[in-house]
Amino acid sequence: MSNNTYLDAAIRCAEWMLRNQVNDPGNDANTGRYLGYYTPSTGKVLLTGNWTTAVCMFGMLLTYYRTGEKKYLDSAILGASHLKSLQILDERRRDWFGALREVTPHSRFCYPRDALTGAWGLLWLFAETGDPDLKYRARVFSDWFVDVAMLRGWPAWEFRYEHPGEVGFEIDYTEGNFHGGSAGFFYDYARITGDTTRLERGLRFIADRLMSRFLGEDGRYKVVYDPARGIYQDDTHTPRHPLGYMRMHAFNDDFAAIGLLGAHAYYGCQKYLDRAEAHARWLMSEQRPGGGFGDPAVPTASTTAPILLLDLHKLTGKKEYHTAAHRAGQHLLTMQFLDEKDKLGHGGFYGFDDSNYDGNKARTVLNIRDGSYALLALLKLEGIVHGPFYSIFDRNGNITLRKP
Repeated sequence: MSNNTYLDAAIRCAEWMLRNQVNDPGNDANTGRYLGYYTPSTGKVLLTGNWTTAVCMFGMLLTYYRTGEKKYLDSAILGASHLKSLQILDERRRDWFGALREVTPHSRFCYPRDALTGAWGLLWLFAETGDPDLKYRARVFSDWFVDVAMLRGWPAWEFRYEHPGEVGFEIDYTEGNFHGGSAGFFYDYARITGDTTRLERGLRFIADRLMSRFLGEDGRYKVVYDPARGIYQDDTHTPRHPLGYMRMHAFNDDFAAIGLLGAHAYYGCQKYLDRAEAHARWLMSEQRPGGGFGDPAVPTASTTAPILLLDLHKLTGKKEYHTAAHRAGQHLLTMQFLDEKDKLGHGGFYGFDDSNYDGNKARTVLNIRDGSYALLALLKLEGIVHGPFYSIFDRNGNITLRKP
């Protein structure tokens, strides 16, 4: 497959994001948000929240690195304006200080994993621009995450911004495997700022608990653990945890395996690489001849798996990772929506919506989860830029943070 095919698809996706970003700072409080969900058959639109805005910013920054076109950097800066509006900097509430609300400044909650990705967007924009305000915001968020979200050890599933004891607004300490990916934020925070003081708690602790709690010997992730009852809930369908959602998260581990690679890169411990490779082997065992993962194919897996597999290929030199990544890339290209007459849709990627995780019905909604990850995957598959987003490598393919 021509690498130009990957680049062409990536540019279409980047232009889709750029074209549909809200950009009216004088009049519209949604300024900076991207198109989060779009249903071509009905015209239904939802805009991005904290984490989805940030991942679009990652895509804009990587496209800027690849093309040098400033409009993509400007888009990331505009996205940060929305994230800033979500961050709580009210010193009267120290238990909220530094956190981000979920969707808008009116949101009364956040999922700490989502909020962390929002702060991640601010962190990487700081790395590009050197704006000290962005560095400050990333720092106070990391303080909140370690001190409040991780109060009981593994980070909380959901956090509520209400008065303590108010009925219906308790903190949810159900444990999800997706927080394994939170380790990557702390790895990046250290390599960008030089501050390594959060690595023991934010990187090593999360990586170690991820391996003992969620990552099976066969390389498959368990998804939901109830610490109050000491049981896993992966086989129990509930409105809050649909079985399809848990199936998706077994494939899309929210880059938990990349968190393990960060622990391997910094601490030099082979166990982290071994367990990341175990997950990769499980993924490849689930890959179908057409390149998708699972049957029916889980859309997000084809966007996230190549990112992990390419990092593993760079680390180990094992050709099977490169081969599987590009097989996934072939499937990924079939997921792009192409209709130049539909400005809201052209260049986006099909995926799940939040109420439908049935792979047989996945090609009805364009989902920014898939679109933003697809943009990163396509540019990395092309092979000219390597990182840094959801990667231990920088844009030149180098590892820049190891323990002295």
